[in-house]
Amino acid sequence: SEVKKRDMQKPIRREALAISPRLSKILINLSGAKPHDRLLDPFCGIGSILQEALIKRINVHGIDKDKEATTDAKQNLNWLAKEYKIQAKYQIENNDSRRAPDLQFASIATETPLGKILTKKPSDNQAQQIIQNFEAYIVPILKRLKKVKKPSAKIAITFPVIRNFHVNAQKMAERSGLRIYIHPILESRKDQFISRDILVLR
Repeated sequence: SEVKKRDMQKPIRREALAISPRLSKILINLSGAKPHDRLLDPFCGIGSILQEALIKRINVHGIDKDKEATTDAKQNLNWLAKEYKIQAKYQIENNDSRRAPDLQFASIATETPLGKILTKKPSDNQAQQIIQNFEAYIVPILKRLKKVKKPSAKIAITFPVIRNFHVNAQKMAERSGLRIYIHPILESRKDQFISRDILVLR
């Protein structure tokens, strides 16, 4: 009931920019974040992951290049802090995650932008193109995340899956100087065109 309250009663709900508390908790747990650690979400949206981390007494830093999203995230976290008497610290910035601050984060947990909302099933060529565009987009971000985290810190992250086309996680890890700690776990529903792989990099 408390999870439902946090999801349904927060001031701002935007389905296109939010992930479920369940997935947020999974990513936080996979990141290995502990109470009093500082966790980074470089695609924080309206703050779903940050919210669940604060409940666990984890300090959080959220980044999103969508200014409206960061304004909404601040509203949601201010509400959470009052409702749950949160003591952990939180900071939100409107920025590009390629310019994430070097604060040597103890953990990183994030849902990457999974692409445009598709209204019809893409062709194989379209699906492949979306995946290729994502791969080109994510490498410089992963390189930056490697620099701003502690050497032992883990990155729990999602990659898009379009139809049966997956991001080449091994190639992304190699190009960004990271290694795969937990190999991709597919989360999908039959009615969705876009699914996600959940993985952990280090």
